[in-house]
Amino acid sequence: MRLICLTYAGGNKYSYRNFMPYLSEHIEMITLELPGRGTRMLEDLITDLDVLTDDLFRQMQAYLDKDYVLFGHSMGAMLGNLLLHKLRDEQQRLPQLFIATGCPSPEKRGLKTKIAQLSNAAFQQEIIKLGGMPDEVIQNQELLDFVLPVLRSDIKAIETKVYEQNTPYPVPIKAFCGTEETTKEADLTGWQLETSKEFSFEFLEGDHFFILNHLEKITEIINNYSVEKPVVL
Repeated sequence: MRLICLTYAGGNKYSYRNFMPYLSEHIEMITLELPGRGTRMLEDLITDLDVLTDDLFRQMQAYLDKDYVLFGHSMGAMLGNLLLHKLRDEQQRLPQLFIATGCPSPEKRGLKTKIAQLSNAAFQQEIIKLGGMPDEVIQNQELLDFVLPVLRSDIKAIETKVYEQNTPYPVPIKAFCGTEETTKEADLTGWQLETSKEFSFEFLEGDHFFILNHLEKITEIINNYSVEKPVVL
């Protein structure tokens, strides 16, 4: 059994390492790395979600031999949705469950306030407002200068994506958002359009990175699904 994770804007393959102590010992956790960061830092950044989806699809081929749960936070949830549509279209193995956190439904996501084109100073302030960025990064301009171009690239990819409704995939979706986010119930119900299976949503206390305070709850769901049967086409 695997947990396949897709990172949020500015994240890398180590972004979800805090999940690991809470996962059942038989679950292998894999976080896919996007270009331009972490172990792929020498590659060019990509500002197109469809191109990033194709990259993730290629990476997924090495991990489709076992049952898995797909998890994505924020941009990772958007990419997860696109990836699932591509996996279904290509008749590839689908996950038992898709957990989408910190992300309005795809048809709502593009309507949010756009910040990718802001000045460096204004963009930096908007990113800090989101929460979840460590103080040691906020207080170190050199680190910020390193992280912000990756964030800007990712956010541009998010903000320029035009939603296209697709045939629903047969994978249950559980969506979660933080109570301090601007996302409302009406922003989440559209996730139902993406799946032909069960859908549920829940608000958990916290800001955009509420997942850091709810590791046990989220991993408990994953652990429970590790004993379920896989989704089949």
